[in-house]
Amino acid sequence: MLLASGSRDGTIVLWNVRTGKERCTLNSNGLLVNTVTFSPDGKLLASGHFDQTIGLWDVETGSRIHTFTGHWGRVNALAFSPDGTTMASAHFENTVVLWDVGQRTIVDILKGHRGRVLTLAFSPDGHKLATASGKEENKIIIWQKL
Repeated sequence: MLLASGSRDGTIVLWNVRTGKERCTLNSNGLLVNTVTFSPDGKLLASGHFDQTIGLWDVETGSRIHTFTGHWGRVNALAFSPDGTTMASAHFENTVVLWDVGQRTIVDILKGHRGRVLTLAFSPDGHKLATASGKEENKIIIWQKL
């Protein structure tokens, strides 16, 4: 079992939870890491960065396999759908982007918050997404039929 931690220095460390030891360090070229999350099968890791990008990493090899672009502010939160085919990203500028992980394209942009979207989560069946904004708005939206 692995744990991932992101850092201001642009590194992502994968930790072996059983031993407490570092398995490897991923280098995102100095891009401050705001958030990290594993795909449901544990084979991929997504990292959200201050420079508005999302890195997609192969956990086994530790290599960066794709960089998603399309945000208009730093990436605050990431979540994979339960089947791993869709990734949601929340960012500083009030929107949520849905990505097709396999095609590596934008599926939809969800607009409805007036404040910064700080966190998000898929429902267990993957048909709903909850998003929450910060103190500017203090609002939770449940998006249906994704």
